[in-house]
Amino acid sequence: MNFLFDQGYENILCGYDEGNIKSKNIGEILGFLPYKVEPNAWQKNGVPITSYMTIMPKERFKDLYSYGSKSK
Repeated sequence: MNFLFDQGYENILCGYDEGNIKSKNIGEILGFLPYKVEPNAWQKNGVPITSYMTIMPKERFKDLYSYGSKSK
């Protein structure tokens, strides 16, 4: 994420689909915030699946990870 923010990005988006608990948990652990929900984004075996988008704004990343500091 440091690389993307250093390249000028202001936000990083990350997504996961309904039922993918591992991806959801990783995003939460990293500090991503809810951004957008797309109900019935696609179907698997005729069952509609919801997609979730999360966001990490640059300022939040700085607060969480001391972005730009000399320490690791």
